[in-house]
Amino acid sequence: FYQTSSTTAEIIVPTNAYASQGYPQGPSNLGRGLLGSDNNNFAPRVGFAYLLDKSTVLRGAYGVFYQRAAACTWINLSTSAPFIRSGTAVLSVNQQSYQEFPLNNLTPVVNYTAPGSKPSISAINVDYHETYVQQWNFYIDHTFAQDFVVKAGYVGNHAVGLQRYVYPNDPIPAPGDVQSRRPFQNLGEVTEFSFTGQSNFQDLELEAQKRYGNGLSIITSFTWSKDLSDITPRDMWYGGSWKALSSLNVGK
Repeated sequence: FYQTSSTTAEIIVPTNAYASQGYPQGPSNLGRGLLGSDNNNFAPRVGFAYLLDKSTVLRGAYGVFYQRAAACTWINLSTSAPFIRSGTAVLSVNQQSYQEFPLNNLTPVVNYTAPGSKPSISAINVDYHETYVQQWNFYIDHTFAQDFVVKAGYVGNHAVGLQRYVYPNDPIPAPGDVQSRRPFQNLGEVTEFSFTGQSNFQDLELEAQKRYGNGLSIITSFTWSKDLSDITPRDMWYGGSWKALSSLNVGK
């Protein structure tokens, strides 16, 4: 799936072997991988520990971490045209449309010759960027007496380029023919794997510990956190403007 303008897109392949079938070779700047290069990843990490007094220690750290997409992401591309054909055909709400649809022979649908039949594809956004996460933390440790320690800390992270599905060719809500309301008239359903999601996590951590002594050790802790992301189903509907609790937010 390669968008050439705001209203036109085409299915591209690594070579010109499928040009006769209407699938052009991708632009030379994308290479055989049909993805943009992401060669500027920089992952600095730094930390510190400072003895404020004989009973108190301050600790903190910051780092950037990268995560490549899962292998199954790329495997999905092999289930789309031109390797495997899948078509979308929209029926009218009437008996004639149903009766004329070739239920016993879907060849016209997957060959895109049936009325309203267009290619349905799984795709990856060619503007590829690896997911990265910024993580930071700050802790204060304080010792009371000889074997009792309390700790308070703040932990946060912000992820950019999370993997999510978007649907760039869904029709806009309106009456009338479905296909005519799609942004790209030459395609049907498009499920695009995009690297545009974001998340934000913040938490407060409290811990108290009695170190082992006289046969007894006690530790207790409390965490108050919130995880927000824009990769929920509702965010897909609202076009990226909806910020909801992440599915990983246990307390929601």
